[in-house]
Amino acid sequence: MPTMPPMLTYLAMVIDIREERLEKTTVPFLQKQFQMELDRLFERFETEYHNYLVVSGQTTPAELLKSAA
Repeated sequence: MPTMPPMLTYLAMVIDIREERLEKTTVPFLQKQFQMELDRLFERFETEYHNYLVVSGQTTPAELLKSAA
């Protein structure tokens, strides 16, 4: 069963924490800052995930899930 690379695990944890902060923040300026940071983190996660798929020989997320089953 393939394991999640540490970088993807780390990014997922950071994204989760930032989403919680965004939900709790009522200051518009901070909301905008947190949203911008989340957008960058999501882009980074997508890039890292794509790279992981390429390196692992999987071309689509569906193929990755099939190989894990």
